[in-house]
Amino acid sequence: MISTRLAPTLLFCLAGLAIPLAAQEQAGSDGEKFFVEKLADFKNEHDVHVHLVAHSRKGENEDRSPGKLDVKGTGTITDLADNSFSIWRNKRKEEARRSAEHKGAQFVGELAEMPDAVLLCDKQRNGDWEGKLGLWWNPGSFQLLDSEGSRPIQYVPFSGIPIEGVAS
Repeated sequence: MISTRLAPTLLFCLAGLAIPLAAQEQAGSDGEKFFVEKLADFKNEHDVHVHLVAHSRKGENEDRSPGKLDVKGTGTITDLADNSFSIWRNKRKEEARRSAEHKGAQFVGELAEMPDAVLLCDKQRNGDWEGKLGLWWNPGSFQLLDSEGSRPIQYVPFSGIPIEGVAS
């Protein structure tokens, strides 16, 4: 059954998993699990969305997109999460672009056609889509866009200077 209840969506975003000392002391060595369980309880009790930003482990190199198995910590974070997303910057493309600009050359080729970043959904507890979306960086707006030709959106006025190509 689909809910037709209209209510404001509340979103909580926690940048970085700094487990409070009290949680670690209370749960002993399993502080991470205790903390993530408390976040899940809060989400369920208050009918809100919680985004926990966690860092990935260092890999051999930065040429591949990290996934849910690459999240630092025990596996509890992704085990208890309803959804898992990873974002990956195409640093090889960035370096190739810088190199071409430094040489005064045009940036063309296979790397130039690749997205600047990839958003990977590798877990959906209540959905059936998992996959990757290519994203393109717009430096004037500091936004990742869904295609290279997309126009960024100015959500709030952050200066008196208009940004070229920004839809308001």
